[in-house]
Amino acid sequence: MLKKLGVEYTTEEVTVDNSILKKYEGEYQLFPNFIITIRADGTKLFAQATGQPEFEIYPKSETKFYYTVVPAQIEFVSDENGEVNKMILFQNNKEMPGERIN
Repeated sequence: MLKKLGVEYTTEEVTVDNSILKKYEGEYQLFPNFIITIRADGTKLFAQATGQPEFEIYPKSETKFYYTVVPAQIEFVSDENGEVNKMILFQNNKEMPGERIN
């Protein structure tokens, strides 16, 4: 059906190496009292926002991940030295950047 509508869609799974997932681990502050904690476990990545349960996030690419429980995506951003220093939460048609604090 998507193809008929002219939408390119693939069910190809994206796998991100554990060494890359480990670089994303940490805490990212989006607002004064709102932090998203990222945790890697093997080949899986998990995100937990302040006051919410932890959910697995799934790779769309090496730097972009998506939730299946809510319509939201996360993108990790590296500085010029390759260090992951922030993330961006895309939700409700908003881009909410979060600086890495830990």
